[in-house]
Amino acid sequence: MVSLANLKTAITDRLNEMVESRFELIKKAQFLSVLGIDNKTTSAYYIGDCIESVAELVINELCTQLTRQHSNGTPARISVDTGLYKIISDRYSNASIREYYFRHSEGDLNEDKNLVSVYLSYVDFAGITQSIKEQIKNLESEGLSMLATSIVDEFGLKHFDRHYSFYAKNGWFICQTYAPNWNHSFDRKCHDRYGNILNAFRLILNDTGIDLESSFAQYVSAVKGLTYSSSKIESRTVFGKGSSLQIACFKDKVEYRFTRSAFEALTAFLMLNGFETQAAAIVARMNTLQAA
Repeated sequence: MVSLANLKTAITDRLNEMVESRFELIKKAQFLSVLGIDNKTTSAYYIGDCIESVAELVINELCTQLTRQHSNGTPARISVDTGLYKIISDRYSNASIREYYFRHSEGDLNEDKNLVSVYLSYVDFAGITQSIKEQIKNLESEGLSMLATSIVDEFGLKHFDRHYSFYAKNGWFICQTYAPNWNHSFDRKCHDRYGNILNAFRLILNDTGIDLESSFAQYVSAVKGLTYSSSKIESRTVFGKGSSLQIACFKDKVEYRFTRSAFEALTAFLMLNGFETQAAAIVARMNTLQAA
C-alpha cells in the first residue's frame, strides 16, 4: 500500500541524485566550452523542469505498479493530478515560491539542494497519497465498467430506436454494426475497444463456460489485417461457425449473432458492471422479441 512517508522519501532521494548529476554535467559542459567546444545542451536542463520531471517519473512509476496490482487486467489506470506536484510550472500563483526562484543562483549545488527542499515543502503529498488510495478502492470496478461500456458501444445496446437495433431471428439475437474498412486496422480507439471486449469475453468464459472470445478474436484479427488494397472483409465471411457467437460480414454491415444463452450471459455482465438499467431494458426487449 502507498504511504506518504515512502513516497516523499523516494522523490527526495531521486531529486538529490538529480541535482548532483545535473551540477556535474553543467560543470563538465562549461569546461568543454573553455576548451573551445560550443555546448548548448545545458539550456535543456532548467532546474525547475528537472525537478518536476523527476517527481513525475517517480509518481508515474508508482501508479503503474499499483495499477498492475489492483486493476485485475482491466483497462482502468491510476493517475495523479499534476497540479499536486507541478508547483514550479505554476509558480506565479504562489508568492513564496516565486520569490525563492527569482533569488535562486544557478551553478551553486547548495542552492539547488535548497531549491529541492523548498519544492518538497510545497508538494501536496497527502493529497497525492489520498487520491491514489481512493482510486485503488474502485479500480477494478471502474475497469469492469469500462469493459461493459465497450460492449454497449460495439453492439449498439445503448439505444433501441436506431437503425441497427438488435433483433431476434431463427433462434439468434442479432446485433448489427457498420462494416469495418482498412482505416479500422490502425484505429487506436477501435483497437482499445476490441481489446476491452476480448477481456470481457474472457471473464464471461471463466464465469459461465460460454466462449464468445474465440470467434471475436478471429474477427478482430481479420480487421487488423485489412490494407488499402484489401480494404474490407470479404462479404459473407462468417467467423465462429457453430459457436455461441457467429459473426457474419457483409458488404455494408456486420452481424453479431448470439445464442440466447450467450446473449443472456452478455446482459448479465452488463448488469453486474454499471449498466443495470440498460440490462433490464435488454431483457425486456429480448422477451418481447421472442413473444412476437
